[in-house]
Amino acid sequence: MFDLWLMAGFIALVFGGIAHVHQTIMTIKKKASHLPEFYWWANTASSIILTVYALHLGDIIFIITNLGAITVNVINIFYYKNLV
Repeated sequence: MFDLWLMAGFIALVFGGIAHVHQTIMTIKKKASHLPEFYWWANTASSIILTVYALHLGDIIFIITNLGAITVNVINIFYYKNLV
């Protein structure tokens, strides 16, 4: 049986995983820690989807954790756009 909510959770995990893989590749290429703008956008997408999933589950800890992650990601996108 297809579970749309479970699929949404997995899609969010994929976005988060892609962000981390991309960040690692950029760090290796630059031979220094580097967080490209894509990293923040992918993590934001992941956090938004996981927040919706957490709302569906009614898990307040999961909700608060992801709302915090969204806040951090948006702040970093703002600074990235204004400082680069």
